[in-house]
Parts: sequence; C-alpha cells; structure tokens
Amino acid sequence: MSWVNRIVSRFQWTRPRLEIHIPISPTPFFFHRIHYLAASLRLNGGALADAKVIVTIGDDSPAFDPAQRYAWSRQYPIEWRWLPQERFRQHSYFATRLHRFTYEYHTEAVLLLDADVLIAAPFDDLIERVIGEHKLLGVPANTTPVRGEFTWEKLFTRAGLGAVPYAVEHSGFGCTFHDSAKRLAPPYFNFGVLPMPADHARRIGATIFAELETVAALENFFRGQMSTTLAIVRQRIPWDTMSFKYNFVNDERYLPRYQREFEDVRLLHFLTNNTIHKDRMFTSAETVEQVLAGTYTNRVDQKFIETLRPIHHQVLKHL
Repeated sequence: MSWVNRIVSRFQWTRPRLEIHIPISPTPFFFHRIHYLAASLRLNGGALADAKVIVTIGDDSPAFDPAQRYAWSRQYPIEWRWLPQERFRQHSYFATRLHRFTYEYHTEAVLLLDADVLIAAPFDDLIERVIGEHKLLGVPANTTPVRGEFTWEKLFTRAGLGAVPYAVEHSGFGCTFHDSAKRLAPPYFNFGVLPMPADHARRIGATIFAELETVAALENFFRGQMSTTLAIVRQRIPWDTMSFKYNFVNDERYLPRYQREFEDVRLLHFLTNNTIHKDRMFTSAETVEQVLAGTYTNRVDQKFIETLRPIHHQVLKHL
C-alpha cells in the first residue's frame, strides 16, 4: 500500500460513519416528533446512538433558533438548518425533503429519515452494508403512484430516460393492494428510511430539483420520491433493496408477508393513521400518554407501543 493510500485509509477509518437528515415544518407537532426520534436514537441506536441529527426546516415564516426555544434539543447532537425561503415558496415541503441532497456531507454515509420514524434496535449493520457495498438501499415504496392518466412511461419519456427499468416489487403488494399490473416499479423507494453513501447523495443532489420540475408537470402527491427515482436512474446510482425490518410500518396488513422481519424490527415507521393515529399522537407528551394508555389487539400495534414506552420516559426527563 502506497503512502497516499495509507493516509486515505487512515482518514476513512477516523471519519464519522453517519449523519442523519430529517425534514420538518416549524410547528410544535414536528418538534415533538424530533424529540421522540432523537430519544429513540439515544436509547436504541447502539454504535450509532450519538450520530449527528441534521434537521432541515422549511417554511415561509421568519427563521428562529429552535435550540433556544426547545431546551431539550441541547441534550442531543442536533443541528438545525433552515431551507432558503425562495426554495420553499417555489416547491413547498417537497423542497424541504429534497434539499437534504444538496448539502456538503462530512460522513461516509447519509441516512434520510422522516420525522415519524423511531429507532427500535441497533441498525449499524445496515450502515455497514451501505458503506461496504457502496450502494443506496431502500424499501420499495408501499404502493404505486400509477393512477388516472399518470404512468411511469409518460414520466420517463418526459425526463428523456428511455425505457422504464421495472426492477422492484412494491412492499405493499399482496398486503394493501393486489393489482398485479401495478406490482413492479423502477427504483422507487419509501422516503421514510433511505440510507446511502454520501457521494451518492451528492450525485442525486446535482439534478434533484430539475427532476422535481419534470415530475411536477405530471404528478403532485408523490413527486418527492419520484424525483429521487429519476435522479437514481439518470445518475446511474448503484442501489439495492433492504429488509422491511428497517422500515416497518404500523399496519397489521403487512404482518403475514413480513413475519420474519417483524421478529427483528430495527426502525419503526408511523406511516398510517389506523388504530394508532400518528398525526394526533405526537401533539404533546400528554397525547402520547393517552396513546400509551390505550388497548391494542394486533401484534404490530403492540410492538409499536412496547417500543414507544421507554422512549416516552426518556423524553419526559428533558421536558
């Protein structure tokens, strides 16, 4: 090994492994979510428990310092960043999510998380796989965006990307929908948990807002995830799928297909508002208490509640 390679190898060895990026709006609801996520990382993150959490805030209102307003946040390695207002005005909360691809990263890997995710158990094996295989990893999106007049073919034609590379099966196929004609998709991943090498994130960031403009002409609701798909294909980003245990959603309909993954859940995603209503639960510590006091009959809800309880106790220490 040359002296140059030895220096590079030493730098890579000491370089932090991971930074976590989360998008929010500047409302008490979202700051409560961040508190619970940060507490779950501290309690259950194992080797990554002290990973830096970078929160991107998007809104059309004046910026403020959340660390001054929310004293609890100073107990965690959280950095708050505000999305440029002009970008928010142009693309709303889609910009908040996609702006995360434009940063200068200081770690080997980047983990994009939604604020409604909680860490249930150590996941350093996932990040080691990202780094070792040098691939973006994801759980295929739960359902298809194909509906009405929209098709992947129309989008790929508009984007100048040629034939659609149907390569993944939607994670919700056979669970929440059964239309075999919509079973497959290009590399289209759920945004709740999306880890990748930092240099892949930079490459996606180079075209992500141009991709968003392309998608916005045809589709509204799913355009953030779909813009990422276009960037992955255009930039030829190496990718693979990851186990559902790293992005397990609070919906018992997934249990028959993902029973094995359920036995080893690492990250929980409060994706639905079924029996556990995520959009009401995180309003305050009191609303979380109400959820914890409820009675739950299916195993998925029970697992989520079981994981949430010690996280809630950790949160109460800093309120």
